[in-house]
Amino acid sequence: RGFDPAELLARAVARRLRVRCVGLLDRRAGAAQTGRTAAERRQGPTYAVRRAVPAAVLVVDDVATTGATLASAAHALRAGGAARVVALTAARTPPPARP
Repeated sequence: RGFDPAELLARAVARRLRVRCVGLLDRRAGAAQTGRTAAERRQGPTYAVRRAVPAAVLVVDDVATTGATLASAAHALRAGGAARVVALTAARTPPPARP
């Protein structure tokens, strides 16, 4: 796409909250989540902390589907020292309809 929708949202949220927007994570190599099944999504992605992590972090994502991306990001941030991780998404993919 040439841009990161989650980053654009994070910058807008940070401006509104009057806080800094800082990239704390690097995504490790792996397949994109787009087009994957729910089971495949839950196995990835994984992240590495790139700089010192503050005690409280707000993670911003554009769309939550299974929650795997947010869970993985929160795991990495907690391992990096965050005591509190809160997630904010712009949209949520509805779960599949049950028969």
